[in-house]
Amino acid sequence: VLPEIKKRKIGIEEFKKAMELQKIYGEEAEKFVVDFEQKRLNNENEIDWVAQYVVNAGYDVASYNNAEDDSQNRFIEVKSYDGDNPYFFWSRNEYLVAKRKKEQYWLYLVNRSEINNVNYKPIMEQNPFNGILKDDAWDKQIDKYIIKKVKAL
Repeated sequence: VLPEIKKRKIGIEEFKKAMELQKIYGEEAEKFVVDFEQKRLNNENEIDWVAQYVVNAGYDVASYNNAEDDSQNRFIEVKSYDGDNPYFFWSRNEYLVAKRKKEQYWLYLVNRSEINNVNYKPIMEQNPFNGILKDDAWDKQIDKYIIKKVKAL
């Protein structure tokens, strides 16, 4: 039995506005990470903002661990949040890509209230599939279930 969660009702316009804000926040955080990666690599590598043209890659930015690397080997999923406690929603696709890419997969958590500070660095978690998912410091909650009717045998 699923626990009951009381939620206030929202109208269509409020929902649309929330979705538009989420899109804006996501794009701002991704742009911040692209710029952050350029600086981290001393502008020596071209950072690929994948989310601008592929929506289901499972990551938003393709970068490099070091400026000397010849091929992209850092695949970054960007999540934005606001406040003192980082949080994010992780899709099944992002989870599966993280599982497959292992050490090449990074999660960058960007605090919107800090994004304009010159020396701000996002929280950077390498291999979150083995890190965050197994770390008790992170509270994990199931937000959605997929429920399918199975054929009777």
